[in-house]
Amino acid sequence: MKIPPRLPGIVPILALTAAAFAAGGRIGAAIGGVVALILLLGASGALGSLRARHGRAQRSLPDHPIEAGRDVTVAVEVDLPRLWPLLVLSLRDVVPEVLGQTPALRVLAGFRRRLVFSYTLRAVPRGLHRFSEVSLSAGDALLFAQRRMMLPCPGELLVYPQRVPLEPPPPLGGPEASDRLPRGTRDFQPGDAPGRLHAARTAQRGFPQVREFERIGNRPRVLLLWAPDAEELCVELLLSCAASLAASWLFAGEAVGLIAAGAADRTLAPLRGQEQERRLLARLSALSPQELSADALPRITERGDLWLLSTRPDVPMFGAVRVLRVGEAAGDGALLRLEDLPAHLARLSP
Repeated sequence: MKIPPRLPGIVPILALTAAAFAAGGRIGAAIGGVVALILLLGASGALGSLRARHGRAQRSLPDHPIEAGRDVTVAVEVDLPRLWPLLVLSLRDVVPEVLGQTPALRVLAGFRRRLVFSYTLRAVPRGLHRFSEVSLSAGDALLFAQRRMMLPCPGELLVYPQRVPLEPPPPLGGPEASDRLPRGTRDFQPGDAPGRLHAARTAQRGFPQVREFERIGNRPRVLLLWAPDAEELCVELLLSCAASLAASWLFAGEAVGLIAAGAADRTLAPLRGQEQERRLLARLSALSPQELSADALPRITERGDLWLLSTRPDVPMFGAVRVLRVGEAAGDGALLRLEDLPAHLARLSP
């Protein structure tokens, strides 16, 4: 007969009780005393477990984002009311499923008022991982009565995509700071050079129109991510490449924007500075493969140095765009390892 897993302590109690009746006399009385003591300890432990539910838990996580693939040490601290000394406690942190299982701490309560438990999460994947509670089990040593309770313990761990260091890029304007890009036309204003008059637009509008330019060096960098039906590893490589490029450009003081082909709400307007780096890396951390798997590329309205990162070999060409193909499905010449990104970028041409 299979013994119920929560009642293993009954078996020795029943055996000792039967032995006490069989032996009789002083020996039986001594065995009966042992049985009574065991029952008393078990009952006291069971009653003591009722107080454990008033415990308070606190989790210590890194106070700054980390990169994917790193190990993270997590500490859990539980403050307890005064408990029965022989109460057995078991503490386990409840983590998101993607992070795997954590070990359990099993201790005898004694006169403890605080439990401290630490463990290490290995090779944490990219994403925003939310923690909500810890599991605390309390009961007597003979497992007559066990009580399992969940203690609130919220927390978040933000994990950026992996990155490789890249050399700061050359200025978009090249060696000539006066390089300009046609932008459109506007109404003539006093002081405009006559050579900037645009005859066709003037005839169309009925008022003098002049050409308008912008310096090439002022153009932002824009990352367009497109990974339709890509495997998870290819998507991770694509996001790591995007994170590496963005960090390098922002470090050089350039404006950087982001467009996810399948998620309009993930678009980031080009901006400069550390705050933009935090926004962009957090956005890359939260992107899912489904948000990059649009059937077709969106219409691009951003003006700037456009970089298309894709996992497909047949990438449509439009305008002056740099294309970075990643993953085995992207065909010959595609980037297969993040470590090869610096050398791969040197071969790219507009």
